Amino acid sequence: MLPLLAPQLEIFKSKGVVVWGTGSSALAMMRFFSDFNLTECVRGFCDSFTKDNSNRTFCNLPLYSAAESAKLYPDAVYVVASNYFARIKKFVAESVSLKGLNLFCMSSDKNSPNYLVFIYSHLFLRHFSAKPSIICNYCEFFDHYTSVSEKMLEQSYDMLEDEESRAVLKGRIRFFQTGSIEILKSIPIYNGREYFGVFQNCLREDEIYLDCGTFNGDSVLSFLAACGSKYKGIYAFEPNLKSFTALSRMSEKRNIKNIQCFNYAVGEQEGLCCCVGEDAGCSVTQAGDDGDTVRQICLDSYCKIHPTFIKMDIEGGEADALRGGKRIIGEAHHLKCAICSYHSDDDEVVISNLLENYGMSCTTTEGYMWYPYCVKGRFPSDKLHRGIVRGEK
Repeated sequence: MLPLLAPQLEIFKSKGVVVWGTGSSALAMMRFFSDFNLTECVRGFCDSFTKDNSNRTFCNLPLYSAAESAKLYPDAVYVVASNYFARIKKFVAESVSLKGLNLFCMSSDKNSPNYLVFIYSHLFLRHFSAKPSIICNYCEFFDHYTSVSEKMLEQSYDMLEDEESRAVLKGRIRFFQTGSIEILKSIPIYNGREYFGVFQNCLREDEIYLDCGTFNGDSVLSFLAACGSKYKGIYAFEPNLKSFTALSRMSEKRNIKNIQCFNYAVGEQEGLCCCVGEDAGCSVTQAGDDGDTVRQICLDSYCKIHPTFIKMDIEGGEADALRGGKRIIGEAHHLKCAICSYHSDDDEVVISNLLENYGMSCTTTEGYMWYPYCVKGRFPSDKLHRGIVRGEK
């Protein structure tokens, strides 16, 4: 079915495979090996947290420390099924005992076997639902696609919020129906967000914009476009150092006025946390995890300002950050919020309840987003999600 993958599959078969990771990506990768009858080639799993001689298992296979695995299977292909692949590559390169391991990581080159393997395997992370609250597994296996009800597909298609998500669904179904490698390579990665549209006509020249999870500054540019570059101040928080550096350079290069950028995470409490993951997919976990230690602030204790617009896109940490901003949100007289609500199945309800308890009236984006996987808890979800909860008072 996928002739371009044939040489790589032969390499997996001849050398054997160790899967680096024990999350939803690792499960997706195991399904990939099962589809191509390569399960017996998988020697086991390893990760950065497992200690030597732990005697643990994952998917009924041994789970090793990286060092143990390297001793047992020095010639195997190490398939990095983890969002932290850049950090793992660096870890291996800097470790004397791991140097020389054959790492197989995600690639952005759509013609590479690396890209095809990971995109193919991760298409299985979610099954489509005709309704957001009902799990329907009718898209799980190849053969089922040819008999899917056209009406059900149309209903699902119409419920999606944006054209990119619709293109992902259409491409996903066409790929499983035809096996066309060109369709697989053409499936887009969702990156659209709509924070300011409904507020555009009511943005004022004295807006104080607080952006939590600014990434490289793309949302700041969207805000500037929405307000016509007429505002009082911008406060941008981004915990990932690489993204923060890009944000700082962008704001300097474009000479954005009255902007302050902070390399901080935003949460419920002050303290230290770990920033893990790559680029836009990075998230914050408790201090001591495998990641860069970064300062976490809570809005109530850190902010001496009174924001008029709060945007949050912080990979599942939105509810905690809102709890840490109870005072400044509750005391505000004029405030607009755009809070991402697709990172966890219950985010829409939790976030709406918090904002309403703080005296705000809430709405959501009209349609539903189809996101590759839920970030919080690192588990694949079967639900469609509202993209953004909007609050206003």
